Amino acid sequence: MGSYEEMVVDRIVDAAWLDFRVRLADHVAAMEVGDVLTLGLRDGDDDWTVEVLITGASAACDVLWEWADETDRRLARHGRSFRVPGGATDAYVMHLSDVLIDAGAPHPSFVDVLSGDLVIVDPPKPLVATAAAPEMPESVTPASHDDLVAWVDRVITQRLGREPKKLDSGSIGLARDDDRLQVRVSRSRPIIEVWATVARSVDVRKARKMLPRLNASFHFFSFSLAGDSLVVSTTVNAKPFCPAHVDRAIDSTFTYLADEAGKVRAKLVRKQPKDAATDNAINSDLLLVYGAAGDRKAMIQMARGLTGDSRTSLGQWAKAAVKAGRLAREKAAGAKHGPVQNALIDQVIAWTSVADAMSDALEEILIEEESA
Repeated sequence: MGSYEEMVVDRIVDAAWLDFRVRLADHVAAMEVGDVLTLGLRDGDDDWTVEVLITGASAACDVLWEWADETDRRLARHGRSFRVPGGATDAYVMHLSDVLIDAGAPHPSFVDVLSGDLVIVDPPKPLVATAAAPEMPESVTPASHDDLVAWVDRVITQRLGREPKKLDSGSIGLARDDDRLQVRVSRSRPIIEVWATVARSVDVRKARKMLPRLNASFHFFSFSLAGDSLVVSTTVNAKPFCPAHVDRAIDSTFTYLADEAGKVRAKLVRKQPKDAATDNAINSDLLLVYGAAGDRKAMIQMARGLTGDSRTSLGQWAKAAVKAGRLAREKAAGAKHGPVQNALIDQVIAWTSVADAMSDALEEILIEEESA
């Protein structure tokens, strides 16, 4: 047995010869008295290796073939002819295709039609130039909020090469390496907001002291606290709307996340006590996902939204869920049969479903990135 590739090629060639026989049989069956069809196969010196001459006759078809040389060929019948009676066309066409194959034709496309109007292989379809995307204007004045949303979608579609997926909030999530940000259109003003989470689980007291310094150092950005998370944002005035300004805001935010965010995290993220690692491994956002256990779709959407599609965070959450499920299983094994043990078993099932949902979320992100 040959390789998989060889098997595929063999099937393609067999299908081509089948198509050739069907076309030839249909053509011969339709031939009238006096019609002539001549097929030929060239050799390397442009001399005909074999010629097949089919001449139409009433209710039958006379077939003649001859070789340019009489080397040992099992089907060689120099100067011989036979008549194809009505109803036997398919069998004789099969015989003729064997003649051509034996003469050295590896594929029907090597057979030439010397006379007659048989089409052996369809000509390639002419390439149709795809319509060029309309040129993006330098600026435009949106007529409404929905119009502005459509323009933002168009800019990001051009950036990604595909239509962006939107979160339930209407925001568009974008990714570059492990960094994530969101783009959204303000509902109250003609403004586009670009924002990202710089750090989670920060020391709020330290973060408040650092905020003035951050805001003074990066005039293009605004830094703020959302709970115990540090957020960076920038806005684009959309009156008028300039596509280049949106691209610049997105690129600048990604650049900040890549170059500066790590330094800020090192200073602000709370250190976890080693003796309390088990208790503190589950952050508040992951507990929100745990609360949706049993609804796989809801858990995936919630996890992607809370992490901003960060593969690093989702991977950490998956490990934390596995660890929490293992701890619950150990406690259940040592508990007496009753409500407590039943509750621990429910936790094992729930944390297992959370870990599976995190893996599914990571797979979704990888598929989306590969398709982009």
